[in-house]
Amino acid sequence: MRIKVLTICFSLLMALSACSRPQNFDQELAAAESKMGLGDASAALRIYQDLANRYPEDSRRPVVLLRIADIYSTMLRDQGKDLESYGRVIEEYPLPE
Repeated sequence: MRIKVLTICFSLLMALSACSRPQNFDQELAAAESKMGLGDASAALRIYQDLANRYPEDSRRPVVLLRIADIYSTMLRDQGKDLESYGRVIEEYPLPE
């Protein structure tokens, strides 16, 4: 499972390098990263969830969804939510066959 997630992350990061970036998205993403760095998982999670909901067409959304899953997995240690979140990424952004 982890290998699939890492493969998705790598593929998405490569695809995202040429994308246009809404300024608000960037600011909120930076705020979420800051909250993560400070160990405030709940605040970071709220920001990431808001980004995922408000920018459904943004090419960086898969990365945001992965961050949500990572928070559940590593910071909140909620196995049910992390599996659900990783599954969402795989379902919404499957690897090309």
